[in-house]
Amino acid sequence: MPGGGLGRSVWAAARLLTEHAEVTILTSERHRAHHEKLRATGDTRLPEGVRFAFAAEPDEDSSPYASWFQGWAAALLEGVIELYPDGGPDVVEAPDYQGDGFAISHAIRSRDPRLRRTTLAVRLHTSAEICAALDERADDIHLQVVRGMERFPLAYADVLLEPGGDVMERYRRYYGAERLAPSIYCPPPVTTDTMPSAGGHPLPRADGPLRILYLNRLQRLKGIEDLLAAVAAIDSDDFRLTVVGGDTDTGPGGSSMRRYVERMTDGDGRVRFAERVPYEEIGELISDHHLVVVPSRWEAFSYVVREALACNRPVLATPVGPIPDVVELGRSGWLARSGSVDDLRRALAEAIADRDEIDRMIEKGLPRQVLEANTNEDVIVERYRGLLGVAGRRPRASRSSTDGIAAVVAGEPDGPPLAPTLRSLARQRGVAVEATVVGLEPEPSDLPLVARVVAPPNDRTDRIALWAAGAREATGGLLLLLPAGAELESDFAARAVAALEEGHAFAYATAFVRHGREVWHAPAGNFELPVQLDLGASVAMVRRSALAEALAGDDCPPDEASLFAALAKQGHFGVVLHEPLVTRLPRRSGAGHVVT
Repeated sequence: MPGGGLGRSVWAAARLLTEHAEVTILTSERHRAHHEKLRATGDTRLPEGVRFAFAAEPDEDSSPYASWFQGWAAALLEGVIELYPDGGPDVVEAPDYQGDGFAISHAIRSRDPRLRRTTLAVRLHTSAEICAALDERADDIHLQVVRGMERFPLAYADVLLEPGGDVMERYRRYYGAERLAPSIYCPPPVTTDTMPSAGGHPLPRADGPLRILYLNRLQRLKGIEDLLAAVAAIDSDDFRLTVVGGDTDTGPGGSSMRRYVERMTDGDGRVRFAERVPYEEIGELISDHHLVVVPSRWEAFSYVVREALACNRPVLATPVGPIPDVVELGRSGWLARSGSVDDLRRALAEAIADRDEIDRMIEKGLPRQVLEANTNEDVIVERYRGLLGVAGRRPRASRSSTDGIAAVVAGEPDGPPLAPTLRSLARQRGVAVEATVVGLEPEPSDLPLVARVVAPPNDRTDRIALWAAGAREATGGLLLLLPAGAELESDFAARAVAALEEGHAFAYATAFVRHGREVWHAPAGNFELPVQLDLGASVAMVRRSALAEALAGDDCPPDEASLFAALAKQGHFGVVLHEPLVTRLPRRSGAGHVVT
């Protein structure tokens, strides 16, 4: 169960759902050897009946993807398609953290037939963007890429799975309600059968001071420095705090948080730092303490709280996320008024002074009772059942009779030949495509597609200027922009039109290129991604109205990257067909920015 709460959430969900459905966990190839070892030894931690599958992580050189995270998201998409080749699984659940569902959400929103029956559910665990804000991390290009990759599936998933409390309200305040998919209440399952029962957790040894446990990452958003500042302000020697958790780089200036908080408590004999323990020893560790403290600035669920209650230990926590759902005064613990140092100090001082109350809760088994009363696995299973069939109920945009398709081909006198491009346009299936050529005369031949020829503008011969000139002359509401020399699979135009008919009003659709290592060969789209990346697609089906807005004004965008950045600035976003539907693409001028 590596991976903190997220990993334990997946594990618990698999254990619960395997009794009702075929469950597959798709994870990184680097875990395969460990999984095989566990399976060979019959390790009971492997959920019985659950299939495990593995996807290869991108190389250190992640090109043609804009970042490692985009490459990993694409690998997950291909893994899902390989596992379920007949239209995809019924449901894919992906975490919001680091945008694992990025490629899958593009595929579903572009009506990829390989996922025609699949519902995408994104579970709210706390996005990397929110974590970075709470950790007060400096913004950089890496975070901006992850932020954009998280925001697309948050907006375009079929459904968000929210765990309760004020989580959905916080997400709406942070992202804006209009930038989030519909949500349903579906808390993560909690597996408590690995913890001893309430009767198996007697009181800790009665001698000595009150034993308090912090069991979480040493991370700014987890409130560790606030907790230790509160402890320092308590004038009592009747307690001992044990701190257990992995280090992070969220100390001042990106330094080690452990070294920072160890310096904060230097000389305070009431605080002890212990090494992390294996998961199977967590129950024993919790049971050796009277009280578990969770001072987080934010939690989307908090497995630590639930595990403490499962071990029949009361909790002192901050009132964030769904924690107030299970921390009840007099039954399962205390809630500080907030996560401030003063409020934590007051709550801790109250709990330390009322050791008899802690003993009473434990003796009566109240913490475990509160957890069991708030855990309804039947509700969780029914929420998952409700995800079935969503794919068949997705709305479609109405198709206007004036949405004719006009291909606008930008050519250069000394550039690639035009004939292969016109032949590939003539081979498009399911839709009729007219062609307008700017900058080149078609070679005399028996080409199957007759093209309208437009003279290039006098002052500019770059690709964007040629597209703009052709767009003014071409007819149709959808403009297929491409350079001379590009060749398309015969389904490109129909697939792009289907994507634009999807219920969400995308302004353009583009696709992966079969060969090439540049970022525009695997476009990421322009939804909330940083303009420093080359977001420009060299082949795209664009709505005429959106293109007109991006080209309005005296300054025409100089290149593809600028054009698609201008579309984003106007609020016009695109969807990417994650299929190699562009079979050939001539070399482009300029270089993309790749984030590794």
